[in-house]
Amino acid sequence: MWTKLVTSGISFYQKLIIRLEKKWADHHPPSFRNYVLFKKGTSATLVDINDLLRIWTRSALEGGGFSQLLPALSRRELYVLRQVPRDLLRLSPVLLLAPLPGTIFILPLFFAFPRLFLNRSFWTDEQRDRFDAEQLQFRQQVAARRVLASLHDAYSRLRLDPHTSAPMNQYLDLLHYVHEQILTGTYLSSECLMRLEPLFRDKLTLEKLSKTHVFSLCLLHDLPVRVRFSPFRQWPWLRTYLEPDYFHLRRVHMLRFRSRLLLAEDRIVDHELRDPGWVTSLSSSELKDLCSLRGIKTMHKSAEESTKELKRWISISLNISNSSHAYRLHLPVFLFNSCSD
Repeated sequence: MWTKLVTSGISFYQKLIIRLEKKWADHHPPSFRNYVLFKKGTSATLVDINDLLRIWTRSALEGGGFSQLLPALSRRELYVLRQVPRDLLRLSPVLLLAPLPGTIFILPLFFAFPRLFLNRSFWTDEQRDRFDAEQLQFRQQVAARRVLASLHDAYSRLRLDPHTSAPMNQYLDLLHYVHEQILTGTYLSSECLMRLEPLFRDKLTLEKLSKTHVFSLCLLHDLPVRVRFSPFRQWPWLRTYLEPDYFHLRRVHMLRFRSRLLLAEDRIVDHELRDPGWVTSLSSSELKDLCSLRGIKTMHKSAEESTKELKRWISISLNISNSSHAYRLHLPVFLFNSCSD
């Protein structure tokens, strides 16, 4: 008896909601579209949170930290581990207000600033394409130039260092050559670029990069950074002297973890790319996400061209040392800023 009452009550409630939603859609389509986006976004976010909790639980039970767990994760789990913690921070105002009555009336505020308050699950397809294109353009035109400038500063500093060995000076000359070719938009072969790796395992490891260099790398890989002192924008070199070491060490840790995530995903994608059926079944949005993460432009390019550049990244990434984090993180500059589109 009670089961029937509960079932009929739930059924009545569902029908009532459907009827109210239909009336809402008929009388005020714009606000109803926001409501649908909010409902779908909330549902997708809850799924992501559940997946993240499952990964955290698995890591805690197995021990050893995330670094040892990464090779055993799927591509979906790597995405969750990379993106969801950042999304939760951005969504915190929405998640706190969502259970409260009357939240529906302030939804327009959130949707007026979707990039500030909402994550990808709440964006429309048009917003997602526009925001991704703008962010990738910033990474390739602004952040990449800062990284190149930092590389040139490191080259000049090491060249003047009397303790730099002769073999390292040869690698520095190669770095200078690569730097000049990138500035002129000249294509560089993978073999030429891979010859730089020993330099990044010795003199240019993440721990030895300047604060400005590390900050620029974070911008290049779209990692969360905050400019806590406004003069840093105009005079980045001030960061070396005025910014506390804690922020620098935290950024180094984020970059190292991003490199490990990229390596783990590269291994999965490399295995999947060997299956011709997987390549043809890969959706355009998935291919775009894989490329965008690595700084590869997909706009005005065919799927074959984007896949070719993705394969080039993976080939280099998997043929260098697993611990060459600094080199792997510079690949967007070496590979895709050397090719004029």
